[in-house]
Amino acid sequence: MWRYQSSRGGTDCAAGIGAYAQRVMTKLFLNRIRRVRAVIVTIVGFSVTIIGILMIVLPGPAFVVIPLGLGILATEFVWARKLLIKVKSYVHAKRTGGISDEAE
Repeated sequence: MWRYQSSRGGTDCAAGIGAYAQRVMTKLFLNRIRRVRAVIVTIVGFSVTIIGILMIVLPGPAFVVIPLGLGILATEFVWARKLLIKVKSYVHAKRTGGISDEAE
């Protein structure tokens, strides 16, 4: 990536500054990649979740798409992870008969 080449071949003050600059540039580059990834995950996750919510009234498998969108958001946000856990436990309880329709 970014590397300082000393013309003398030894260690001098400029080589130390070059190594420091290389570390700083690497950190800045990695931070930028993390931010871009977070933005992409947010946009894709919310888009999939909104499409799933629209599928409640439109034809389509909303019960599959909404948890998929929450799963995408859960890779980046804690609140989405907690909501996904609640949805999973609710679906599991409904399958095993733990929650009745009258209690809702």
